[in-house]
Amino acid sequence: MLSAQQNLWSSVNENIANEQFFGTINKPKSYKLFQLNVFVMMSELEKAPSEKIVSSSHSSFILSIPNAEGLLERYRVVNAPVMDPALSKKYSGINSFAGTGIDHPNSVIRFSM
Repeated sequence: MLSAQQNLWSSVNENIANEQFFGTINKPKSYKLFQLNVFVMMSELEKAPSEKIVSSSHSSFILSIPNAEGLLERYRVVNAPVMDPALSKKYSGINSFAGTGIDHPNSVIRFSM
């Protein structure tokens, strides 16, 4: 899993950040941009255990996500469905996940893909 996760995120050069990223809002004074390899992420997330089996704080599935400073933070992640079962069946390609921080144990993350 580690080698695949090394390919999840790639840095994006700030010089390409133009109006397409910021539109009419003020551009931050400093920032870091990352591009997600969606195909690798989706493949990796298939390995996440269900929250019905293990809590996120005890999950062995670890995922690294960039924080506001551009540093990767590690989270223990579980598959944590939030959709009604009928809706979930209709949109089977959308899954929700929850995670607990390893580097910062009080950090939590929720996301859907």
